Amino acid sequence: MLLGVNQLGTLLSVVIIDVVLAGDNAVVVGMAATGLPVEQRRNVICLGIAAATALRILFAYFAVRVHTSVADGFPGYVGRQIAQGPTALPASVR
Repeated sequence: MLLGVNQLGTLLSVVIIDVVLAGDNAVVVGMAATGLPVEQRRNVICLGIAAATALRILFAYFAVRVHTSVADGFPGYVGRQIAQGPTALPASVR
C-alpha cells in the first residue's frame, strides 16, 4: 500500500525528529567500540549507526501507519454512533 501525501508528510516529520534526537545512539555506539582495535572500531561505529538509523526509520514508518489507522477509524466510529442515535448505545450507557 502506498503512502498518501499526508502520511508521507507525517512520516517525514517523525523521521526528522528521530534523526535530531539520535545523539544518544552515537554515545552508546562509541561506548561499545571503545575497547576495540582501530580497524574494528571504524566498522563497528559504521554498522551501529547504520543499524540505528534503519531501525528508527522502520519504527517511524510503523508509528505513522498505526497513527493514521487509529486517526481514520476513531472519528468514523464516533460519527456512526452519533448518526445512529442513542439506540445504538448499550443499555448500560444510556
